[in-house]
Amino acid sequence: APATLLVVAGESGSGKTHSALLLHDASYIVLYVTRADLENVGWDERKVQVDVANGTMTTVARDEQALSALLKAVNVLVPHRTQVALKRSGATKPAGVVLVVDEVGGAPQLPRALCALQLNDQDGTRKDKRSPGFLDDYPHRVVALGTGVDALGTQPGSLPGTYTLVHMPSARTMWEAIVQDAVAQATVGAHN
Repeated sequence: APATLLVVAGESGSGKTHSALLLHDASYIVLYVTRADLENVGWDERKVQVDVANGTMTTVARDEQALSALLKAVNVLVPHRTQVALKRSGATKPAGVVLVVDEVGGAPQLPRALCALQLNDQDGTRKDKRSPGFLDDYPHRVVALGTGVDALGTQPGSLPGTYTLVHMPSARTMWEAIVQDAVAQATVGAHN
C-alpha cells in the first residue's frame, strides 16, 4: 500500500465520497467512517487541537489517540466474529482494506494524525505496540476527504510529503462537461 494518506478535496456535491468509495479494486474491502463516528468512540478534535497547541499533548499522543479511535470505529464496522470468519474463510480473502474517513475538512488535527499513522504503519515505526487488529491483517490504504481539507498545506506542522492531495472538480464544472458532451452527442446523432 502507498505510504501516503490520500486526501480528496472538493466542494460539497463534487463526488468526493462517491469516488472514494467506488474507485478501488473490487478485491478490497472498503470501510467508511465519518469524523462523527470517530468522535462517538473517543476522538475530540477541539480538545486535541487545544492540547497540541498549548503543549499538553504531543503529536505522538495525538496520533495514538487517532489510532485508538480508528480501531474502535473499525471494530464497530467489522465485529470480531466477522474478522475471525474472514481469516478462516475458504473463500478468496480480501486483497486489502481501504479505510475512507469522511468529513475531516474542519478537523486539521485528524488528517495530520492520519498522515503520521499511514507513514508509521508503512515503515514499521508505529509507537503503539498493542495488536492493532483488523487493519494489520491486510494491506490497507487510508483515504481522508472533506470540504476544506485542501487547507491542510496552510496549517502549521510537518505535512508536506505525507499525503497526496486530489482536487475534485466543482459540481458546476462537471455539470457543464456533462451538458457539453450531451449536446455534442446530439449534434453527431443529428448529422448521421
